[in-house]
Amino acid sequence: MMRRILAGTALLAAALVGGRVQGEPKTNGGASAFRFRVVQWNVGHFALGKDSNTSVTDAKSAERSAEYRAMIASLKPDFLGVCEYDPYFDKVGRLAKNEVFASFPTKVIGPKNIYHCNAVFTHFKCMGSTVVDYNPRKQQSYFMDTVFMFGTNEVHFVQSHLDFYKQDGQRLALKQMLQLVEYFNDKQYVIISADFNVDTIDDFSALAEAGYTIANDGRYKVLDNIAVKGFDVKDVFAADEGHALSDHTIIGCDLEMRIPGGTAGWVDESAATTAFTGKWSVPLAYDRDTRKSVLCDNEFEPYTASGGNVATLDVTASFLALPEERETPETGVQGSLCLGENGSFKLWTSLPQGGDGHAERGWVDVAAAGVTPTIGVDYTFRFKFDYRSGVYSVAIVDGGSLRPLVATAGAPFAAGTSRFPVAAKQSSISSVGFFGDGLLTSIVGDYCKKDWFMIILR
Repeated sequence: MMRRILAGTALLAAALVGGRVQGEPKTNGGASAFRFRVVQWNVGHFALGKDSNTSVTDAKSAERSAEYRAMIASLKPDFLGVCEYDPYFDKVGRLAKNEVFASFPTKVIGPKNIYHCNAVFTHFKCMGSTVVDYNPRKQQSYFMDTVFMFGTNEVHFVQSHLDFYKQDGQRLALKQMLQLVEYFNDKQYVIISADFNVDTIDDFSALAEAGYTIANDGRYKVLDNIAVKGFDVKDVFAADEGHALSDHTIIGCDLEMRIPGGTAGWVDESAATTAFTGKWSVPLAYDRDTRKSVLCDNEFEPYTASGGNVATLDVTASFLALPEERETPETGVQGSLCLGENGSFKLWTSLPQGGDGHAERGWVDVAAAGVTPTIGVDYTFRFKFDYRSGVYSVAIVDGGSLRPLVATAGAPFAAGTSRFPVAAKQSSISSVGFFGDGLLTSIVGDYCKKDWFMIILR
């Protein structure tokens, strides 16, 4: 086995402009999770797989690169793994990393060995990359191990193109999968994005028996696939099935990272630098140096840098309607807020422990002195999460004054209480949701959707 550390010009990892998590932290069986999107694409050397070098002419270069960029933009990948990459996009030598993949601040490109060239494009900062040759092999096949940190958790994103040929009547790819299993045996979080060069879902048995989930379970042609360990696979999809841009089908999926409660890694505002706003398809950009976020033409910044134990932030939102009674936030949400009746807001929070010693969760009526909740009115809420004390508080910014939201009569804890139990004490990830068809007017954080939004804090 040959192992090489990519260095110098071989490691094309751009300076970090942003890392993003597309999707919201969720809870899986008591474990918090980050959600993000992975896409695998064999681009066939920009030659529809008919050559080991690009076939794009100078005359077609601008048109063709625009088509590739449009496809990538439509997929919204957080990680894009590419097989059969060609460093040169066209025959006059324009670089593919600039013509097609310029939107990704991090670009890790492996060696080009005739038909084998792997590349990883992402918005996360790469901590290092290693190239490992397959053994056995007939082609110059290899896998590229790129390492990323999600909070305190090390994630290995592996990009590869397994061997096409057979040895002793068996596909070499099957033996190479065993090498992958052994190499990453002691790693908790592994994503293998590859052209596996196999025919059936049964060919992935070595990976499956080692605890990997195979994203493309046979619903599409399986040779292009994503195998993961330590993640739940969500929403598998395919694109370019007509092969307009390559001779391979694009395979993608969303992944939710399994993080045991109590060990969830912090996500710092300075690391969560770029995100999508769900259904809006509008980028939320974050500048790690100035700590300011930009959504459309509006600029926002955290009220206080959190520093790891206390996080303070402002969110402005209005509500278009009262929520339906059946509306319930997802498990683990801290501080969801909606319009209530009888002159109050409703806050989703932990309630005092029940007879079995477990805290319940539910809606609590809360109110601020002199503030009447009204449909269509912008309110600026100031949230302060204190993980040391295990509580959070919410206040309304009203004419330069802070008016705390306090529990009203009939709450399961004392009326007038303004510091509420944290809904998921074991998790270091907070999500703040506004229900009732809340209309977003500003946000500080990492991700939002049209009808509710959340904020990832450190």
